[in-house]
Order: sequence, then C-alpha cells, then structure tokens
Amino acid sequence: MRKITLLGLFALLCATVMKAAVPTWIEGQGVRPADVTAGMEVVFRCPASDLTASYFAGATCVAGESQDIVWVLEAVEGQDGKYYLKKKNAASDDVAYVQQPAANTDKTFVTMGAKATAGAFEIRALTEADITKFSTSQKLDGTYDTEYTSRLVVVAQNNSEAALRDGGANATYAGTTGAEWTIWNMYVAGEAFESYLSYLAINGPAIEQYLLPAADGVVGGFHAADLADVKAAAEAGNWAEANTALQALISSNKQIAFDADKYYTLVSAQGVAAGVEVGLFESYTTLGSDDRYTARWKALAGVPSMWKFTQCGTVEVNGENRAQYHVQALNSGLYLPTLSFNAATTLAEEGSAGVYELEDGPNSQNAANIAATFAIKDYNDDRRDFVLLTAQGSGGGVPDWTADNAEGRIASYKDVNQGVNWYLRPAMSVSVTVPAGSQYATMNLPFAVELPDGVTAYVGGSVSNSEITLSPLDGTVVPAGCPVILTAEEGSYDLTIAYDNETSAPANSLSGTLVPQTVDADATAYIVANGSAGVGFYKITDSEDRTIPANKAYYTTNAETADAVLAFSFGPAVGIDGVTTADKGTDTYYDLQGRRVLYPAHGVYVKGNGEKVYIK
Repeated sequence: MRKITLLGLFALLCATVMKAAVPTWIEGQGVRPADVTAGMEVVFRCPASDLTASYFAGATCVAGESQDIVWVLEAVEGQDGKYYLKKKNAASDDVAYVQQPAANTDKTFVTMGAKATAGAFEIRALTEADITKFSTSQKLDGTYDTEYTSRLVVVAQNNSEAALRDGGANATYAGTTGAEWTIWNMYVAGEAFESYLSYLAINGPAIEQYLLPAADGVVGGFHAADLADVKAAAEAGNWAEANTALQALISSNKQIAFDADKYYTLVSAQGVAAGVEVGLFESYTTLGSDDRYTARWKALAGVPSMWKFTQCGTVEVNGENRAQYHVQALNSGLYLPTLSFNAATTLAEEGSAGVYELEDGPNSQNAANIAATFAIKDYNDDRRDFVLLTAQGSGGGVPDWTADNAEGRIASYKDVNQGVNWYLRPAMSVSVTVPAGSQYATMNLPFAVELPDGVTAYVGGSVSNSEITLSPLDGTVVPAGCPVILTAEEGSYDLTIAYDNETSAPANSLSGTLVPQTVDADATAYIVANGSAGVGFYKITDSEDRTIPANKAYYTTNAETADAVLAFSFGPAVGIDGVTTADKGTDTYYDLQGRRVLYPAHGVYVKGNGEKVYIK
C-alpha cells in the first residue's frame, strides 16, 4: 500500500481543499520580454494545453517543477539583447549551456555543452502576426498572455533563425514562421519558487491529497478525525510539521485496510479533481448485448453503486503474492467481465467474470497520482498484457466529468496514462427518502440494515375487505432480502449496513425488487402511492409503464377480482411503552413513541385499544 507519493501537476493542487496554504509561485512572477535583464534566474513554460511536458529543462521538456528547470540569463558580450541560456544546477560549466543548433527543423534537438559553443538567444516579444498565429485555435491555455509571452530565437549554424520548440519529451527547434509550440511564458525563479520546491520536497502534494474530503475513510487513506493535526499544520502552511504528523500517523497503522467482507463504492479520483463525485454503477437503462445490464459512471446512486470484491485466487508478482478478485454488483449479482481493449462493459455471469488486481493508482494524463487510490487491472493468463478499468464519455474518449447529469461508459484501456484512478470507499449505509405528504416508503435490500430512530419497518400479512395487514418487525434490523414498508416523517434517512447480521427474513406477503422488474400484463401487482384514497397499495393499471424500480417492495395477488386500492391495516403495536388497552371506540391517541397526542394531525397513530390508524 502506498505510503507517500509526490505529485507533479500544479494545476491539480489548485483544485484541492487546502489550496489557500499551497505556495503559488507562478502567480505574480511573470516576466515581460522587455523587462529581461542579465543575471535573471527564470523558468520557461510552454502554454500549449495539449502538452503535459511544458517546462524547458534543456535537452528535454518536463511536467513538474524542480531545480532542473531554472535558467540563468547570461549577457552575450558585444550583442545587446542576446543571452546565453545557462542551466543553474548543471554538473559543470562544460555541460551548462544550450548549444547553437545546426538548423531550425524539429529534427534538430537541443544539446548542452560549454559556453564557447553556446547559442546566443534573443527573447523576442510576439508580433501581431504571431498573436494571430498563436490564437486559442492553436490550443493555448489560460496562461497565454501576449504581454508575457515570447519566443526564444537563435541564429543556427546554417544562418537560419531557429525558435526553441517544446517537442514533448525532447526539446527541439523550428522556424520562426510556424510551429505552434515555439512560444514561452517566463517566470522569475525566486523565493516563491524555492518555497514551492520545499513544499514538494516535504510531500506537500501528497499531504493535500490525504486531506481531500473525498479521501475521508477510503482504503489507503484515513478518517478525517485522525488527520486533525496534519490538517491544522497544513492550513497554517507548516508543511514540514504536517509531513511529520502524517508520517507518524502512517507509522501508527491507522491507514484504512482493504476488507473483502465489505462492500465498496468506486469513486473516480479524476472526477474529484474536476470538482465532482462520480463513480461506477450498474445501469438498468443503458443495456448491452442481449439486453444485459452495463457498468457505467455517474453520480453515486445508492445500492446500484455498491460492489463486492470476492477473492478468486492469488498470483506471484515480484516475489510477492497478490490477491485477485471478481467484482460483483450487489443488486443483480452480475460481474465485471473479462474486458476487451477499449470496449464498453456489459456485466456477465460468474463464469465470464474478469480476474482483477488492485494496484496503486498511477500517474495519468487525466489527473496527478493521488494518494489512496487504486488502478483496477484485468491481466491475461500469462501477464504479458492487461487492460485497465477506466471511464470514458458515452461514445468513448475523455469523460466530461462536470457536464449536467454527467454519465458515461466504463471501458478498458492498455495505457495507464489513459486510465482512471479509483477511491475504494467502504459502504457503511444506504439512504432512503420518505416523500413529502406520505410518511411511507418501501425498501428491499441485498443486505441487512439497522433502522435509525424515528423509522419503523413493516412486513405484509393477509388481505381482506380491501385492506392489507401490516405488522412491525421485531427489533431494529431489517434482514437481507426482506421487502418492507417504512413509516417515518418525511425526509432522508441513513440506514446503517449490518454486515454481521444473518437474521432470517420473517414470513411476509410482500414481494421485492433488487433490479427493475416489469409486471406481466396479465398479472396483478400493487405499489405504494399517495392517491385519491390516501396512502395505500394501488393496483398497477398502466398498460405500458409496468416496471417497478430497483430495491422496492410491492404486493402481488392471483385473485381473479382484485381491488383497485388496498388500505393499510396495522397489527397490534409492538414496543410502545405506556399504552394500555381501552374500550373499543376510545378517542385516546398516542404517537409511535407511546406519547399521548391530544389533537392528532396527519400521520400514523395508535388508539387506546392498541389499533394503529392513519389520519389523512
């Protein structure tokens, strides 16, 4: 499991919750070409949005800040406005200077050497023609500012003008009439820069990632309460102190361990970096081959967003045994399959389940390496190839995490740079909403849950005289696979998952769904609704929309003649202290906690004779 990981992408850091304390060395450090003076120590950054290696480091261009990207501008004797580019931390003066290129083509690579053969560079301001040429259509990002942007021009050995070019991994040259990657923003590498490098050296980026709200309680991370000292130091900008506190916390073995007996939601770290929380879910509306359910991503959606990792084997990797898992959707019981490259994911039966391994989340182009995340890989049998569980737009390509109602497909990719890093968050509860004006909801879950205060669960009994008898469950646990009707005041309630509870479901005339279920046209089924006769079970009469959503309770009957509405008839009250049996017909009422109510309003009450009634 990862301990500390250094992050290289400054842009991601600006999106984190601690950004106010992060040294922002670039801000206010820009240099205009006209303000350049000999002896300046500067950093050159190419502002093209399609380049990840944007800092000039000599023979190469790099993504992250370090002393390797600091240049000293040395005046060229006898040539006003010309400078040698000398790397500040070069091993010796013999390899410190950017050399005069042979030509101005993109096959001419930047080389380093002694001052005697160095190129004399002009830091040339952009012309109006340059500005037109390097417009936003040339993929320039928001740091593009004509006043602070220049070209680094040198006369080549063949007497052509050559402009320094960001060639990605390699620094090259190009002519001055073209090449969109030959513009540079220049920044002073002063005290702010040194402060930022210190922040990197003491694991500031990793500290920030552990402090993200999305990382609270995830596998490999910590609970927010345990990070209090780390957070306080980071907020004060004391990164060394924050790092010391984090290392002590790691040594205390308080990092959250993976537990295959738990269920998990899989949250995209790249989505979190973009400011949203989306994750893997089982889709019942976007179907694959043979109308099978698919794996997709969107905002977390309750049980369809919960997954179980079942160990199916081990494999030896670099002398260590690594666990392998099937990944199963809780509602349908279907599995993530063995994946084909760059393909959408249709869920499969166990016999076609993929064999997945959890690895530390890698660097990627979509987001920096994030602490406490994982890559989920499906290897082939001889481990010479793999596909990586990733997220794409609905038709493929890079996801638009922040779009309205953002959603896309779960796919696979072979390149870790195109992958998604996943937070594994243990599922501790499920939310149920009691709608306004109803005080009732239905529920059917694949696991047992503990009811919170104010919520009562009922199972179904017999039906007679257009009424269905409802009886309260004993205790506060709803067993797995037990469809129930809930009563509570309107609002949202978190029901704690009772992992260790194996209570059997009681006798129950209610049926339940785990996935959406369509009622046959010749079948009779009832769903809870607040209709013309108040809240009750209403027969489904729609000839077209006969689908009951996932995780709901309903009632079915084979009776040839069925009532349009079944009213609720509550059985004897259970567990209500202070209520005594009174003569039938008494007008004494109590709430569900046993407290007498003088003027009962809308809701469920218990009469003095023990009968529960619903008052509209």
